[in-house]
Amino acid sequence: MNPNDPLSQLADIHLPPTVSQWPPAYGWWLLTCALLIAITLAIRWLLIHRRKKQYKVEAISILNNIQQQFQSDDNCLTALEAINSLLKQTCMTHYGRHETAGLNGDAWLSFLDRTGNTKDFSKGPGRSLTYALYAPNPIAPITELIEITKKWIAKQP
Repeated sequence: MNPNDPLSQLADIHLPPTVSQWPPAYGWWLLTCALLIAITLAIRWLLIHRRKKQYKVEAISILNNIQQQFQSDDNCLTALEAINSLLKQTCMTHYGRHETAGLNGDAWLSFLDRTGNTKDFSKGPGRSLTYALYAPNPIAPITELIEITKKWIAKQP
């Protein structure tokens, strides 16, 4: 060092400290909050959507049990009663008690046709849900009735 040289007496340059990554800027906080809200809403929507469709899965499972029971005991009256009861329960679950509980006869079959976009209940094998239930030894096309019931359940929103 030269004492006569004023530049040699200067101290070295001090750099400022590095910019910290924490805490993040406000924009990152807002983006994180927006993502968390979006994920929460998506999960909630999926759960609600799944819960709304759960009745169809349960109805198909019960219908398969009815079909197995019919194949083992060949009791037409029991199968008819079980299918009719299943259709009523499914309708009350989805459409509400006030709209479906009081329906019977042709009004019941028309409701099933209207909600299933079909004519299989009022003009097809579904007719046995009204007249055959009250016969002493009913004979009804149970396998066809089970198939149109599966189709009706699948068409429900």
